[in-house]
Amino acid sequence: MSSHVPTIEKLAQGFFESLGIELTGLEVTVQDEESHIYMVKISSTDSPLLIGPHGRTLEETQSLLVQICEKALETHCLIHLEINDYLAEKQKRLFSIVDRKVELCKRNGIDQVIYELSGYERKQVHAYISETYPDIATKSIDWDKGRELHVMLREGVAPTGEPAPIAPLL
Repeated sequence: MSSHVPTIEKLAQGFFESLGIELTGLEVTVQDEESHIYMVKISSTDSPLLIGPHGRTLEETQSLLVQICEKALETHCLIHLEINDYLAEKQKRLFSIVDRKVELCKRNGIDQVIYELSGYERKQVHAYISETYPDIATKSIDWDKGRELHVMLREGVAPTGEPAPIAPLL
């Protein structure tokens, strides 16, 4: 167990108590000791307040917790904050979308695009596809409106079905 885990537990407990958040569970685990990456899992009946619309409050709360921990530990660290399994469920929904995009790509050979992913989500998708689909490649492309993640067949891989018909222009 990392020597930082008890300190992070104490800091997280105090942080949420100071916000008036009642925790029903708190667990800190090490994800990468050398890089100082930790997972802080909490359970709370106040989860809607902590997660906020589209997870924005969760991201801000996580950022504050990281700053508090970095100051106390006097080192850079990264903390993934999981509240009532919100991130796990979000990842499950994301991978479901990815699976559908991959199936479309495999069937018709047309690149599929996934929009509006955070950097962390793009990294998760790249890793998921490379581990799960050996015949599929991904790449991120920068555009004026942000980055897109493209899902495509690897070089030399043929589509499994007929391309979808193109509707005539009227």
